Amino acid sequence: CNDCLELLRGKTKKTKKQKKRKSKKKTARYWRPKAKAAFQKWVRLRDANEDGICTCVTCGRQMFWSKNCDGGHYRSARFNSTCFDERNVHAQCKGCNGHRMDQIETLQEFERQIDKRCGKGTAKELREKSLITKRMTSAEYEAIYREYTAKGKDLAAKKGLKY
Repeated sequence: CNDCLELLRGKTKKTKKQKKRKSKKKTARYWRPKAKAAFQKWVRLRDANEDGICTCVTCGRQMFWSKNCDGGHYRSARFNSTCFDERNVHAQCKGCNGHRMDQIETLQEFERQIDKRCGKGTAKELREKSLITKRMTSAEYEAIYREYTAKGKDLAAKKGLKY
């Protein structure tokens, strides 16, 4: 049959569903994790020294920026209003960013470090800001992704690190 011959020749007809899927715009659900990853990568680079070593904001442990290092959020990343705030995110070891963030001592140290690095009262300001509901569009997430990918590449080049 003709359909079988077209399949063999590699000439297949696309269904309406396949055509529609190709032209579909990328959603906020697609762009948010990409934006978050690019932002956190930039944060780790920002907090790294010229050798690529970061110091955990809460326990002081040193680690290479791309291994065993997270972009730890003081106020949870689920809050859009502070998720991409540069004062809210700092290099943090995986242990502190994971289960140790449930400990009051770790959270208090994070607060002290934020106030020390960004100015007194910043931790309180971030707590209040995180309570504001902010809905973001796919275009906003895409812009954040592109901005911090470019910033990350530039910063890595300045520090002589591989992006």
